[in-house]
Amino acid sequence: MTAGDYLWQIVVDHDATGPIQHRVLMLHPRRLTTPYDKTGDDNVMLGVRRTKTGGPLGYYIEEAQAGEGLQRYSFEFAYVPTTDMVHGFERLEPDQVRGFPWLQSCLPVVADLRDYDHQVMEAAKMAAALAVLLFARNPEAPVATVNESTEIEGGTMKTLPPGWEAMQVNPTQPPMIYSDYRGEHLRSLGRPFGMPLLTVKLDAKGHSWSSARLDRDVYHSGLRVQQGYINRSGMSRLREVIRREAELALLIPVRRDVKYVWTWPVFGSVDPLKEAKGATERKDKSRTTTLAYECAQLNLDWEEVQIQRAREEAKNREVRKAAGLPEDESPPPLKPDDEDEGKDEKETAAQALRYAND
Repeated sequence: MTAGDYLWQIVVDHDATGPIQHRVLMLHPRRLTTPYDKTGDDNVMLGVRRTKTGGPLGYYIEEAQAGEGLQRYSFEFAYVPTTDMVHGFERLEPDQVRGFPWLQSCLPVVADLRDYDHQVMEAAKMAAALAVLLFARNPEAPVATVNESTEIEGGTMKTLPPGWEAMQVNPTQPPMIYSDYRGEHLRSLGRPFGMPLLTVKLDAKGHSWSSARLDRDVYHSGLRVQQGYINRSGMSRLREVIRREAELALLIPVRRDVKYVWTWPVFGSVDPLKEAKGATERKDKSRTTTLAYECAQLNLDWEEVQIQRAREEAKNREVRKAAGLPEDESPPPLKPDDEDEGKDEKETAAQALRYAND
């Protein structure tokens, strides 16, 4: 959001205790810059050395020195080839070398909000400080020579010249439209990455259930797009590095027919019952999905789920048998909703009839 791109350097940790020694070193994008002695090189732009066709060859990373809680830069650069670097950014224009910060379009909005809040706060302070104005309604009132301002002692009353009146500043700050004005500006802060206002403010006040769910679904769809991009641009690259090292260490067999699936933390469901019902409809009735896919949506492995369910069922039978309980504890099958509703109506009618007969 603030830098526009990310840098992952693939390094080897020779002090690692395990057989896998490759590690990922996260670098701040501000360290990617053009050295002073390369400013005249046409093949180096924004710290990236490129080929004649625009492909990246390597990156100039400014060395950082440890300071007192901060990173100090030494004006010395290390050249990292593309084989050891993962550089990800959203490509929006042809010949683009680096990413654009997503929050750059919000800087004027942030400045306006800061100035507006400052002025509203100053006006509220003036009104809260018992600001008093002196004015004359009678144009023939004598001119009174007074100071620009004077201090008023609490619990006292002072006399004014004839024809002069005192008026306290009306405390009307913040105005009634203050919340709406700030809300519209805060909405602009989340627009570059599809974040709704309720997420920006961490408050769903004023939203109905359907509108909150719609805003949430749009935002989560955008996050899934970004997750897919990270999978393709970064995670798959790291996977190949780790896989190759594991094959060389004889930890896994050499295979090329393996399909990899990335799973991310699951977004909380607004209505878990409806989500579960929809998954059952897709898997069992319409057969448009599988158990593996539905488990992946919950960040679960379907084989582990089946194994754990089998273990729990076997253990449950052992416990019930040891306790002298019947092994079958499955509840009776539920009737459809329409049959239950009809049954309830018949029972209600029968009760009314018995009451009338009594």
